[in-house]
Amino acid sequence: MSTLHTKHIIIGTAGHVDHGKTTLVRALTGVDTDRLPEEKAREMTIDLGFAPFVLPDGQPAAIVDVPGHERFVGNMLAGATGVDMVLLVVAADQGVMPQTREHLDILDLLGVESGIVVLTRADLVDPELLEVVGLEVREALAGTFLAEALMLPVSAVTGEGLAQLLTACQTVAGSTAGKPASGPARLPVDRTFTAPGFGTIVTGTLVSGRISVDDQLELLPAGPRVRVRGIEVHGEQRELAEAGERVAVNLAGVSRDEAPRGTVLATPGCFTSVGHFDAEVRLLPHCARPLRHGQRLHLHSGTSEVLVRTAFLEARELAPGSTGFVQFHAESPVAVGPRDRLIIRQYSPVTTLGGGVVLDTFAVRRRRRLTGERARLITDHLTVLRDGSPPEVASSVVAAMERDSAAPAMEAVEGRLAIQLHQDRGVIRRLVAAMDEDGRLVALPAGYVMSRGIWGSLVERVDGWLGQYHARWPMRPGAARDELRAGVGVLAAQSPRAFAAQLDVLERQGRVVQRLQHVALPGFEPQLTPVGRQEAERILGALAVGGTAPPARAELSPDPEVLSFLVSRGEVIRVAEDLYFDPANLRQTIALLLQYLQEHGAITVSDFRQLVETTRKYALPLLAYLDQRGITSRQGDLRIAGPKATST
Repeated sequence: MSTLHTKHIIIGTAGHVDHGKTTLVRALTGVDTDRLPEEKAREMTIDLGFAPFVLPDGQPAAIVDVPGHERFVGNMLAGATGVDMVLLVVAADQGVMPQTREHLDILDLLGVESGIVVLTRADLVDPELLEVVGLEVREALAGTFLAEALMLPVSAVTGEGLAQLLTACQTVAGSTAGKPASGPARLPVDRTFTAPGFGTIVTGTLVSGRISVDDQLELLPAGPRVRVRGIEVHGEQRELAEAGERVAVNLAGVSRDEAPRGTVLATPGCFTSVGHFDAEVRLLPHCARPLRHGQRLHLHSGTSEVLVRTAFLEARELAPGSTGFVQFHAESPVAVGPRDRLIIRQYSPVTTLGGGVVLDTFAVRRRRRLTGERARLITDHLTVLRDGSPPEVASSVVAAMERDSAAPAMEAVEGRLAIQLHQDRGVIRRLVAAMDEDGRLVALPAGYVMSRGIWGSLVERVDGWLGQYHARWPMRPGAARDELRAGVGVLAAQSPRAFAAQLDVLERQGRVVQRLQHVALPGFEPQLTPVGRQEAERILGALAVGGTAPPARAELSPDPEVLSFLVSRGEVIRVAEDLYFDPANLRQTIALLLQYLQEHGAITVSDFRQLVETTRKYALPLLAYLDQRGITSRQGDLRIAGPKATST
């Protein structure tokens, strides 16, 4: 797929009810965005309206028209999602009104950075009053992102100022960055409906990535997988939609009820639904009272609205005009991602209190306030998530995962960093590989990762534990893998796959040696103790004279360590659970058997017992051992030469 991306700009309206927003949009685009019968009857915008808009230079754009009435601020917030620039509409015959100020607060909190102030109904006032209204508006805009914005008087009736407004829209849009077409796709749903012959259709602004026909996506927060059956952009059928476009997506595999406003259509595995998350919140200076710990609020993010309660990190409250870290506990799952903007509104009466930005959707749930070192670590982590570079964020995320659990699997890190940095997993793998190369992380085989500090601590603990193990059990070839995993606490909590990956890196770095199922320190060789040497000589002598009827294990030695040592060195052959042979005697037995098979072709258990001068007690396990080794092969009651017979 081509990496070329045409910048698409979303222009939002804002302002008090009945200040002419919808009329202005119709004058600019020719589209009446009031589509509901109730809107027509009441002559008031209730829900969101959308209109395609091509700027004078041909740049594609779209206008989102929002309701201005205080009862529909929730709808306005859904429409403000993805807005790149705003047309703040103030009626010249009315001036600044309550929703003018509230919409301005909301846009500022949402991080909108550019726009134009439009004084509508300019034909209804004289120049002196227009000037007074302009001064009033400038005073209201002081300290906001629109403080220096262009202000234009416009009349949708006479056409005054429309040409200048079009030119201004082109100028402001040209300096607006637009949305990233790279990375995972994400479309907050603002409208859902069904169409005969098509099924479920969702609409929204594609805020990142691309969506193509037949893509497999997921709907959050519920998480069902869906297939893209078709794509439409302003009435035009498409195979592909890009970030910044207003998109209607026909979905297969989901009903209308499963995709209401507030859901998010996204690339699978790149976003998540959560019940709690950490954020940085800024309270508006004109709030009547502080934000308190445990306070119930309306929280808006994207096109969703959920009820939440606050949980502060250290403070008891957040004062008007101040900023602080807050954890939100949602009463129902919400699809939010790091760096998403949010708005908080009072539970009752519903007024806007402030807003902020999501920082950590993987935070450990906190019910009580924290103090001391734990609070400092969380504060430092959230600060890095807010301000840090991708490598700094990656290091902090891994460190947080290691504090909250065992050393994390790379799959978990990949998913978490993909969400945290809004990147696909290929980008995250390259980031981790680069950080491993420069020493900031340790990337392990099979896709695991650890921080450099935890890895160093692990190496020290493995080295110390194995040293003590060798001192206690000098005759053993090393510790069994399960013994090592259980003995070193940081390994015990990890999956077998993660543990195997760590052992491989320890061996590659020369820290350990793996011998079959055992692990030892480099240079370690099992040695018999003086008492063990005496015991070994007695065992070897007893097996040598025992021939094909050797003593049982209990008779051979009371010390299983010595016998295991001799087996590991090949000086004793373990044939069965309770049967050990002298290697020379076993070779002689095999030679007799193979000579017999060469002459007769097959042998019975009875003939074998007589051939090697032993009893059935020894003959049966001996033949079973030879079958397992491929020296013989069983066919009913007979044994014939096996596939390994000629190489023995």
